[in-house]
Amino acid sequence: MFSLRDKRFADEICAMLAHAIASRDAQEVGASAERTRIARDMHDNLGAQLLSALHSDRLDRKDTLIRQTISDLRDIINNNAQGGKTLGDLLADMQLEARERLALADIGLDWIEEGDANRDLPLAPNLIHSLRSILRETVSNTIRHSGAQKASIKFQLYESSLSLAHRDDGTGATPAPADPGHESGGSGLANIETRVGALGGSVSWENAATGFVIRADIPLVDMGAS
Repeated sequence: MFSLRDKRFADEICAMLAHAIASRDAQEVGASAERTRIARDMHDNLGAQLLSALHSDRLDRKDTLIRQTISDLRDIINNNAQGGKTLGDLLADMQLEARERLALADIGLDWIEEGDANRDLPLAPNLIHSLRSILRETVSNTIRHSGAQKASIKFQLYESSLSLAHRDDGTGATPAPADPGHESGGSGLANIETRVGALGGSVSWENAATGFVIRADIPLVDMGAS
């Protein structure tokens, strides 16, 4: 009843249906993974920040944590709705937050961006969160331990990576990660090292009489949003 041509046509229809089903399944897996990531971010990051703000007896600390939580929540909403933040958008957001935090501590800021990287590059949510967290840690380090009057944050942008150099003109008394005298056991610098390492990058710091400088090199290859 059916010709060879009919059989080939039926095979093509079956192949198209199989492809459509596979695409739908992949989309559902991706959506499920994204929902899981958002839930994890809200629990691990936003929840921890709000709890820290709730139990902090310092008003400036409460304000900082609440601002960070609002910023992270805005990122989660915008990234989910718009498909990701670009490198240029992220740098602008980070500059605003760093400048506000340092100003509250009466510390001036020189923000420098150099290089001709693609600022329209969409970044994956995990990379956005990691870069923002790394800079927050370096700023916190300056505010809490340096006694500085001015800080300099420089981003060198390359096609497939970026480098961060954060320095201040403080006392240079910032403790190393293993220093038991650090108020949190050195977790700030250790967290930076862990986050940079997870991104496949490298980090170093120098504790000098003229201040403290931390440098991080972070690859952007294969880290963009899909």
